Amino acid sequence: MPEDPSVMTAATALPSLAPQESLSLILAGRLSLAWQPVRSAVGTPFFEEGLARLTLPCGAVAAAGDWVPALEAAGLSAQLDRAALELALERLGRERTLRLSVNLSAANLADAPWHARLARAAREDADAARRLIVEITESASPDLGRLALARRAIAACGPAVALDDFGAGHATEAVAMILRPDILKLDKRFARDLRDGVAGAADRFAAALRKAIAAVDARRREAASSEPPPSALERLALLLQQPQREP
Repeated sequence: MPEDPSVMTAATALPSLAPQESLSLILAGRLSLAWQPVRSAVGTPFFEEGLARLTLPCGAVAAAGDWVPALEAAGLSAQLDRAALELALERLGRERTLRLSVNLSAANLADAPWHARLARAAREDADAARRLIVEITESASPDLGRLALARRAIAACGPAVALDDFGAGHATEAVAMILRPDILKLDKRFARDLRDGVAGAADRFAAALRKAIAAVDARRREAASSEPPPSALERLALLLQQPQREP
């Protein structure tokens, strides 16, 4: 998601970090989350999204784009997702009215330590767990069977589940039908094209919105035929990511 520099810790554009260097910094406790408000299509504040930052030994703060893609490509992003979850749970425990979201890479859907930490949070502070939103991010096509299992495990612990960038890349209708997201975030290009008056933007936005609703409703009907639909589906929120200024 594009980042609004007015609402977060300043981050410096730096040369890309090597994956092992990023991992070492995460393990050394140098990961932080910059919290950016997410708003509904009508502008209502909905929750705050945690955006990853690394503080380098020199004191500079590296934005996620400088190191997360390489970390994911090297298969080393599980520790990032675990650390981000820990930071979010700590803040939810301190500030009892917040709703916060953290990313979970599709590559880490079956990460046992991540799920174990979430399960412990549900036992120790169920209210905090319920105010957490787990946002599935995808840099490659996910395993749909693993996605379904992860969704059930997350929901059993209380958090809502969000699917990012629906209508673009790997966030397809098939993924939405399996994931049954509580929050479906449409790709930011729709907002940008509408804002800029791009020809056909309104029609493309309407088509994406229809697909989003149909994808979730189809899965809801399927679930209802065999088991009571999760109450979270009654709270489906369709979010349109607001265009933000580039850092």
